[in-house]
Amino acid sequence: MVTSHGLELKTMEALNLSKRIESISSEIEIIKKLKTGPVSEIYLCTLRNIKAVLRVDYSWASFLPFDRNREIRIIHGVEHLELAPKILYHDASNGVLIWRYIEGVEFNFISGSRADLITGLGMNLIKLHQSKLPDIDIASFKTFIAAYEILLQEESKETLINKGFKLYNDICEDGTGYVLSHNDLNKSNLLIEDKFYFLDWEYAGLNHPYFDIATLCHSLNLSDENTQLLWDAYSNDGSLIDVKKLDQWILFIQYLDLFWRKSIEKLAPIYKDKMDISALEKKLSLLS
Repeated sequence: MVTSHGLELKTMEALNLSKRIESISSEIEIIKKLKTGPVSEIYLCTLRNIKAVLRVDYSWASFLPFDRNREIRIIHGVEHLELAPKILYHDASNGVLIWRYIEGVEFNFISGSRADLITGLGMNLIKLHQSKLPDIDIASFKTFIAAYEILLQEESKETLINKGFKLYNDICEDGTGYVLSHNDLNKSNLLIEDKFYFLDWEYAGLNHPYFDIATLCHSLNLSDENTQLLWDAYSNDGSLIDVKKLDQWILFIQYLDLFWRKSIEKLAPIYKDKMDISALEKKLSLLS
């Protein structure tokens, strides 16, 4: 249920977004809204007659643990990998990003089919993890977790929140070198044209390599066979994936989802009913 205060806040945000869109350029034309989320609104548009996608942040996005300037620098830094859409316009201070539209489809993998897709994912992921970005300030994922700890300090006494942070501390340091990771490779951020594209780089940074792998396995609900197929393409060394370690990271990713939902609930209470926190908490209670 949205309160009158919530409706007023939503109206103010809509006006704010409209003003920022109008200020971008006289050469932008909005075609239609593609998506409304708790952090941003996404539009199909044209910029200087180029088909594009526009993302405009809500005001509370600035309180979430990502840095839009760093996101833009990383996307530019991986341009040679051709994994991210080309940026056409950005204004991080106003929460605006426009990238070239890709005529692709969202990844829709059916377990047991299209082994080539899983292999392609693994090969593209290792390209990202092996890339070096000199002279770019790349945050460690630990920075994001620390920001969540501060944001959720009032909820930190909750057993599940504590368990999530403790699990991360237990698994993040095992002697494995950190790599440049996307950190949000759920299936809605995977696009296929004649190749793979990774969307939404806002959480990109240095992280344990198993994080991206675990995210793919969890989001795509990969079978054990396809998990190993992903690992074979990624590692290219004939080794077996460490199932115990992978399972720990998959569990943590679900705790991370709880951190994110709790943060949205705190920063944008008008989205509280859409976060479905109780269902996730029940699931985590059964898994823990």
